[in-house]
Amino acid sequence: MTASPINQGQVVWSGENPIISLKDDPGGDELTNATFFRIVFSEAGTGHALFLSSRGFGGAPIGYTDNPTLGRWLRDAMLPAYAHYTGKDVGKIALEAATFRSEGDPRRAWREEVRADGMAIVLQWEELGPPFVVDSPGGSTGKFPYHVISVFVPSRRATLTRNGEAAPGRAHPRNIAGTQSSTCFLAFSETWLTLP
Repeated sequence: MTASPINQGQVVWSGENPIISLKDDPGGDELTNATFFRIVFSEAGTGHALFLSSRGFGGAPIGYTDNPTLGRWLRDAMLPAYAHYTGKDVGKIALEAATFRSEGDPRRAWREEVRADGMAIVLQWEELGPPFVVDSPGGSTGKFPYHVISVFVPSRRATLTRNGEAAPGRAHPRNIAGTQSSTCFLAFSETWLTLP
């Protein structure tokens, strides 16, 4: 019997989900985390959101979005699945209205710019490596409740600035199932599905 090419899980969301995770050294504490979303399909609609926390900017996480309904849904329903937010009360993360703009060539460098009231945040991924496809049934951790399919583009150098001030830390190599990657990466064509 031939296996069906149709995944039986329901699509939760689809879009892009680049990450910046910066540390001083590979085994040290995370100093900066930026979890970015560009959503093209979800039950909460389309749009963008950025969830940012950095010791250089006070440490407390904050969210930015151009669709408040989507931003709240991502914060409340999706963020708890991320290791960075495990056990944290994500409902307390404030959401600010923002605009989003991207530019670049994903073969070389990519930039996301987020502008809120009096705030300009720039996320930049550089020295990009070869892309590879992650197909992770059950996710990357044993308790992760979604099947994730995504095109990862690792970044050997990534930066985040807020009003020109650089967030602390730098990208570090990361091994994913024997494939060389980074703690900072682009994630294109990402789709989360429920587990069948």
